[in-house]
Amino acid sequence: PVDSARPAMGGVLLWHDLRNFVRLDRGARGLDEISFMGCIDGKDAIFGRGRLPGDDVRLRLERTGQTVRALCSADGVDWFSVGSVELADVAPWEAGIFAVGYVDRALYPGTPAGGGALRFASVSLWSPAIEGED
Repeated sequence: PVDSARPAMGGVLLWHDLRNFVRLDRGARGLDEISFMGCIDGKDAIFGRGRLPGDDVRLRLERTGQTVRALCSADGVDWFSVGSVELADVAPWEAGIFAVGYVDRALYPGTPAGGGALRFASVSLWSPAIEGED
């Protein structure tokens, strides 16, 4: 088990390389903060952000073609848009999870050493059925 004093900091990621990735995270920019950021063609950017209080937060990235939408939810029913972005036209893209190791003590004063913690109840990857494929 993870020490509950360590802040929940991490999320989901679409990765091609250091110059092309997007990530949707919770906690990296402060308690209850949701951030959608990344790097497209070598240019760092924040695509959207917001706040979602609560212990049970769900994060979702949806990709259609080169467009990625970032969403978050407290209950898995009502989803809120964090932002969207057009990915660079490169391949392949990989999906995964990540943890933020560096804890900014200005955002999380009194946090013990050891970085943030990644806590997931479940992780799901799915792809819509493509017509004509079995």
